[in-house]
Amino acid sequence: MEIETEVSQKKLSMRKYLIGPIIFINIYAFFLPSIILPQYGFQAFQKRIFPNHTFASGEQTLCNTNTSTEQFHNQQTVTTETATWNLYNSLASCLPAVITNFIFGSYSDQYGRKLFLALSTSGSFLKIGLCCVGAYLGWGIYYFILFYAFDGITGMWICFITISYSYVADITRKGKSRTFAIVLVELCVGLAAVSASITSGYFVRNFGFVLPLATCAGLLLIQMILLVCFLPETVQKRKNKKQISITEQAKRVFRFYLKDNPASGGYRWKFIVCILIFILVSHSVLGRGVETLYQLNTPFCWSSVFIGWYTTITTVVQNVVGMAIAKILQNYLSELSIAIIAMLSFTSGFLLEGFASNDIELFLGKQV
Repeated sequence: MEIETEVSQKKLSMRKYLIGPIIFINIYAFFLPSIILPQYGFQAFQKRIFPNHTFASGEQTLCNTNTSTEQFHNQQTVTTETATWNLYNSLASCLPAVITNFIFGSYSDQYGRKLFLALSTSGSFLKIGLCCVGAYLGWGIYYFILFYAFDGITGMWICFITISYSYVADITRKGKSRTFAIVLVELCVGLAAVSASITSGYFVRNFGFVLPLATCAGLLLIQMILLVCFLPETVQKRKNKKQISITEQAKRVFRFYLKDNPASGGYRWKFIVCILIFILVSHSVLGRGVETLYQLNTPFCWSSVFIGWYTTITTVVQNVVGMAIAKILQNYLSELSIAIIAMLSFTSGFLLEGFASNDIELFLGKQV
């Protein structure tokens, strides 16, 4: 089968722009649970450690700053168990997603973008819907690991965003129009993340955990309807084109990095180094699941609302202010120098955050 994106661009209607709202809904429905589910896990383990305490709707932590009390030591046990639970959730979702993303990303070139966007959305819907039911019925907290695995099998939000970028590339031409479209996608992602951060704390404080999860599941259902019924397909197919096996697709993905090609001009090793750098940076930026536990625990004892606003402010600063500073530095420094400065900034911020002893130092750590 063959992709004919240049032809399809002329035939697509205005409905192609639905990809923007669809991306917004998907990222919001991912980001909101990613903030509140660690808090739910923290409260669930607290109820096991403190079975005689009745938690109010917005109450999340029995925070005790007196390190000599039994309650303080029990808090540390809660934090440890919740962190381990978060680790299991990450492994259950991310390990299958590595394989799925290779398959879905490649096969979307043959079978169309919509199919794999829908598959990714269905996994997210299944995960959030089951988490909502589990929170409502009080199922065992370790059942949630299985729910995360359903999301990972369908590629998670990473698969959705990857294919969304391919969709945007299909409906735009090379040059400024495509660059502008990618910027708009980044804007949708950023707005969704900020919106989820702001609303997460108020959702939890006023309604608990079930309603925000149900809201996200409902939004994903709406997104699925928009995706399946209204978003046009961009990949045009030919019946006589030979299908490519999964094995051949995998070989194509890795061939560039594993086999020398004279056309690469001897730059293959540089791409490999860049991939390794990207993996390490992504681990630092995305692998921050314990941060919520850090904020809920002593000495900060933050509420869900405070965590939400903290996430909002830091997201805005890092994306808006950070991009503005990078743009200014481009006039005076090379891209490599800017990247080194950015990594040093992140490193110092992590150190300040890790050794913070009060709210101000914790805020400064993220802003650095």
